Amino acid sequence: MKVVADVEVVSRDVALRGISYKSRSSRSVLTIGNKTKPLSIHIKQDQCKEKGDLLLLVCTRSNPSGRQYKANPVELKKFLCAIRLCHQDRDTDKLELSLLRPAKTQELEKPQTSMAILSSQEYPVKRPFPSSLEKLIINDCGLKKLEDRIIRLECLKVLDLRNNCLKSLPDAFEAFQNLAELILANNYLTQVPKSLGCDKLAKSLKLLDLTCNGFTVFPMLICNLTSLSTLKIAQNRMTKFPSGISKLANLKQLLASDNQLAVLPHGFTKLSLSHIDLSDNPLSIEVLPLVKKYNMPVPNLSELALREVWKSNLTKLLPWQSLNRLQERKTCQWCHGSCFLARIDVTTSMDLHLIAHTVTAVDQTNRMVVPYLISLCSERCYHRWSIRNYRQMNV
Repeated sequence: MKVVADVEVVSRDVALRGISYKSRSSRSVLTIGNKTKPLSIHIKQDQCKEKGDLLLLVCTRSNPSGRQYKANPVELKKFLCAIRLCHQDRDTDKLELSLLRPAKTQELEKPQTSMAILSSQEYPVKRPFPSSLEKLIINDCGLKKLEDRIIRLECLKVLDLRNNCLKSLPDAFEAFQNLAELILANNYLTQVPKSLGCDKLAKSLKLLDLTCNGFTVFPMLICNLTSLSTLKIAQNRMTKFPSGISKLANLKQLLASDNQLAVLPHGFTKLSLSHIDLSDNPLSIEVLPLVKKYNMPVPNLSELALREVWKSNLTKLLPWQSLNRLQERKTCQWCHGSCFLARIDVTTSMDLHLIAHTVTAVDQTNRMVVPYLISLCSERCYHRWSIRNYRQMNV
């Protein structure tokens, strides 16, 4: 059993004199194996300075200052468990121990953490990708499929696949436990896999770039990526944003220029952005406010029940057949109550500076005001809102 680590060697003379100096670390291989004479060492597990790292301190009589090892946490845990069994004189027959052998040259080399492939000639067809990769860039390679050997790179933090020929993605993104940036610009994607909205990516993904693809509908799964800070979805053919975009509480940059957006949903007011770009979209405000549906139907029993269930926070008691109805929920602009199908939709106007610190002008006239869709749960709320809106317009 062995573990590959960076070994920091401390000088005994300098340490005993209390002199501080910057030591260097070297790549090494530590091995536990069968040997004729037993080796007695003292092991101490110390806390690490960086979150997620484990430190192994080996102290001997000849080296009281010790040596500090930084290694893969999983491999180091196995290493420590084996040493503990030996130290306690417990049965070690179940351990997979091999004879001690000199380390190979490739084992002493630092693992490759970054790789950039910028042409199809550079793409590795036969040789595998290093499993230690944290950043992988594959640009202008005509890639048509995301291979399994890329999906198996569990250490990836940045995956850049821009300027390729991807039409679909495999439903296996839950394998990326540490992915922070996913760049898929300039491809032919029209939808994203369900696994893109998994819990692991919801916590880790910070940047998503879907610029210049073929999206006509905003992928609802993106609303599950609550840690997302930058979303680039410009140069597509989207006609609207879902109201669920309000779930992206950490979103700071939204770039959605050159689409077919005609109106913004109510959820936009809950965003707090540093920058937004909605230029080159048909966001016209010539005739506002515009009532989309004034003759509101009388709420049926299903509508009234859903409103009361949401108000009482009893959504967990709903049968699974009714859960899809919750996605239709809107918040009344006047009373802030919930409504579903029985509602009045009104298109009004909103200044983008209310939700973003810096704004790219919507058109060549430097306009920052865009049409904005609101919902009202009853005719009473609609009339009250209309009176207030009329007074504000005539002030």
